[in-house]
Amino acid sequence: MFGHLTASLFRVINDHIDRNLRHLRRTEDDWKELRDQHRAIWEGIRSRDPALASAAVRRHIDFVSESMVARARHEERETRARVARSLVRSAPLKGEAAEVESGSQ
Repeated sequence: MFGHLTASLFRVINDHIDRNLRHLRRTEDDWKELRDQHRAIWEGIRSRDPALASAAVRRHIDFVSESMVARARHEERETRARVARSLVRSAPLKGEAAEVESGSQ
C-alpha cells in the first residue's frame, strides 16, 4: 500500500512539474531567464558564497511562483471562455425561443 501511495504521489508531482516546465518554456525569453537563474544559483554554490546563492534561489523561487500564478490565471480564463462558448452554442436563437414558447402552448 505504501508503494502504491508513493507511486501515486510521484505521478501527481511529476505531472505538476511537467505542466509548470511547459509553461515556463513557452517563450525563449522565459527559458533563457530560467537558465540564467540556475547558472546564478550554481555560481553562488560553486564560489561558496551563501548570500549570493541564497539571493539567486530567492529570485528563482519568486520568478517561478509568479509564473505559476500567471499560468493559473490563464487556465482560469481559458476555462471561463470555453464554458461561455459552450453556453452560446447551446443557447437557442431568439426566434427559436419564441417558437418553442408558442409551440408549447
